[in-house]
Amino acid sequence: MSAATKGLIEFVNPYKLPKFVKQVHLQMREIEGRQPFGQGLYHCNFYENLIKRLTETRQQYRQSKEIETRKQLAQQEYQAWTNYIKERCLELPQQHQVTGKQLNELRRSYEVFIAKGENGLRPSELLNVFNDYTRVNQFTIPLDNWCVLQMVHYSMGYPMNMNRLLTFEEIATLVQTKVLATYERSLGQDLLFREICSYGYWNLFDQSKGSMNIKDFSNFIKIFKYNVEPTLGGILKEFGFAANLFQGEFVKEIDPKEDIVRFDFFRYLFLERNLMIWRKIDPQGKQPGDRAAHSCDLIMGKLYIFGGWNGMNALADIHIYDLNSNQWSELQTNGELPSYRNNHTTAVCQTKLYVHGGHNGNTWLDDLYYLETNGQHGQASWYKVHPQGQIPTARACHSLNIVSKKLYLFGGYDGQECFNEIEIYDIQENRWIQPTVSGTIPTARNAHTMTRYKENLYLFGGHSGAQHLQDLHVFNTYKLEWTQVITKGTLPKGLRGHTANLIQNNIYVFGGYDGSGRSNDLFIYNFLTQQWVIPNHHGTGTYLQMEEVALSQIPQPRQRHSATATENDLIYIFGGFDGNKWLNDLYVLDVGLLENRTIQEENYQRVISNIHKSLFNNKELSDIVFEIGNQKIYAHKIYLAAQSLQFKALFFSDTKESDQQTFIIENYSYKSFYIFLLFVYTGFINVAELDIESMGEILSLADQYLIDGLKNLMQKSIKKYISNETVCDLLIFAQKCSAHSLKNACMNHLLKNINIISESPKYEKLELQPSLLTEITRALLQHKE
Repeated sequence: MSAATKGLIEFVNPYKLPKFVKQVHLQMREIEGRQPFGQGLYHCNFYENLIKRLTETRQQYRQSKEIETRKQLAQQEYQAWTNYIKERCLELPQQHQVTGKQLNELRRSYEVFIAKGENGLRPSELLNVFNDYTRVNQFTIPLDNWCVLQMVHYSMGYPMNMNRLLTFEEIATLVQTKVLATYERSLGQDLLFREICSYGYWNLFDQSKGSMNIKDFSNFIKIFKYNVEPTLGGILKEFGFAANLFQGEFVKEIDPKEDIVRFDFFRYLFLERNLMIWRKIDPQGKQPGDRAAHSCDLIMGKLYIFGGWNGMNALADIHIYDLNSNQWSELQTNGELPSYRNNHTTAVCQTKLYVHGGHNGNTWLDDLYYLETNGQHGQASWYKVHPQGQIPTARACHSLNIVSKKLYLFGGYDGQECFNEIEIYDIQENRWIQPTVSGTIPTARNAHTMTRYKENLYLFGGHSGAQHLQDLHVFNTYKLEWTQVITKGTLPKGLRGHTANLIQNNIYVFGGYDGSGRSNDLFIYNFLTQQWVIPNHHGTGTYLQMEEVALSQIPQPRQRHSATATENDLIYIFGGFDGNKWLNDLYVLDVGLLENRTIQEENYQRVISNIHKSLFNNKELSDIVFEIGNQKIYAHKIYLAAQSLQFKALFFSDTKESDQQTFIIENYSYKSFYIFLLFVYTGFINVAELDIESMGEILSLADQYLIDGLKNLMQKSIKKYISNETVCDLLIFAQKCSAHSLKNACMNHLLKNINIISESPKYEKLELQPSLLTEITRALLQHKE
């Protein structure tokens, strides 16, 4: 993130946010009533008392079967939140309070943009209102920058999606709620920050009852870009995971037409959808045992786990995870049961699960079975396939994909060699075919992935028997032709035992083993751009991404796990091997939320960039001017002060300079000072256009005004100019500017070439720098030792 972006974030919200020190997931379990209190997770008695009360009413609500009782409990919960917010607002420190003057100025901006003849503000005008307010008052309301964007941004702002006029009182209440949320976040309470935000949006839509009927809730949730059918079935279809997590949220004893959705349920949805890119699932029922090298396939809303290896034995059991009920169950089957196996491969055709090959712990297998999951009387039955034609040789760690009722088998390993032939099983003809293929045939391999996209199969990674592979190939099933794909972006390492899933126009690659360790990295390949992307699901990227994913429950590194994509853009990860133990945990990756984060980050950076560009050297909005010779650059005291402590001291201390509007710049060229300020405002300059003299001036300015990002950039750029001819001058200059990185580079070059440089006339300049000469002498002695 650029220095300018950091500065603007501090400008909007100058209150430093501590790192996450709260055990948020433990806290959420406590809030949900799944763990007793007593962990010391609450920062004030008001909040702890609120949570204890909500836990009690939540339990009563889920046990009640009377609609009127449930409405009363929902209203009690909502009133408890209202009381908490009022009590906390009274405790806000002065610098976090919204003053009467600020509200009056906000009202003035509000009234400017009310359309003639209307008695409220159109939501689309919120951005203009806040732009006008901040232009005049220079961001004096202490709001978290993310709160501002959620309120007013044209695509990220939730109120923008409302289809009614907004009163000033509603906007003022929302702002005051967001100010409290900002304060709680400044104390490290990120979970509470989001809870209060959810209250603010609910309150904007419904300010009294704490519950909505199904139709109203369906309209409300559209604000957050959910398109939910206005029936209980529609809500359960979209939010079934949460409903099943909290049994009793909806009960069959109540007529669906009369049922309600309460604020507390929405609060959880808001937290879940805004926090958890990854989440660990705690299902009900009998969980499968630890395993890796199993298969997992989606059939009619259920995940079918078959086989695998538990560290001692191959397995042949089948377990089902019901996505709607969040329930595990073991499937009892009849028919011709397949033998125990692991590292087999599977494909689904309608309700049939096809299983081929694998290893049973002793031998490699070449058999083909299918499980009819929807047999007579609901009984699942196994059938062994007796195909015509030449069957593929026994193998494991291969792939099987279905295209137009044909199964395409590729690769694998039989204990002696890897394979790279395409073999096709025609389901309708019950025949194996060995087609003649053309193109660039991939290296033989095993433990790869093959992902179907339209009529094509995309092959990635695997192990050749000698090395891990990171190439990408595509097989056209119509032309029977291979093509190696030339990709852009950052390639994943060579991997085996990873997974790959298709969602829309992307392949999501997760986990695997690269020869040195297991991974929990996530890579995305986009078919349209032919580019690999590393999304930030670890919380190590930009400001917005870090705060959004820091609470996610990312699976530990693993290989030979399973990953299964569902219709609602979720990927379920089960089991695998982490290098020490076999696993049976279940995680889900919310691809939709991950994509939203990427879009929001792009929008956020665009908003910030537009603000920077519009402010830089803008005479109309400026309050100071720098004069360099006969040329001028217009700027803003408060913006420069947010970026530099030196500027802050210059503009806002009790000196005569604090009242100045014009500042004369000497000893620097107009070009250098212009580029210096350009970086302060935008965080970007084109270094390729700079000569060494300009770089030196800009480095000196960055040192003088304490702009560390620019100082580091200039040091890195100037290092390229170090030579026997320049090193003495650059070393003296680096010492003067406290440019430690540049100074170290000069010292290293000097020591390596001291015999030549010491004979140069320029070396005599160092004799006029006693402290430097002492350092050089000491370094030479250490170098000789």
